[in-house]
Amino acid sequence: MGPRNLRIDQLKLDLGNPRIGDAANQHGAMQALIDDQDYKLANLAENIVENGLNPLDRFLVMRDEDRAFIVLEGNRRAVALKMLVNPAVLTGLEVRPALQKRFEALAARFDRSSVEPLAG
Repeated sequence: MGPRNLRIDQLKLDLGNPRIGDAANQHGAMQALIDDQDYKLANLAENIVENGLNPLDRFLVMRDEDRAFIVLEGNRRAVALKMLVNPAVLTGLEVRPALQKRFEALAARFDRSSVEPLAG
């Protein structure tokens, strides 16, 4: 598969990623990344809001049976983007209140069109 122009909502986290461990679903994968990365994830999201995505850091993806794309490389960026687009994805996850507030504030400043289409 050659280069693709992707939308954030087409991305699925890789449940086989070592940072994610043995998550059973996308929700569990997000929780695992939040647990592993904590404020580093918020710092990444802030950098994306302020500077956009680094054009040298492409997503490495593989199409799945649902015509979505599993992110083989770039899961931290993918989860940060998902939270910026829709901070409600944090609902039901264990996130420290200060971290959740930070994500919500960043989401209010985020311009999706500044990063889409994503290079994958």
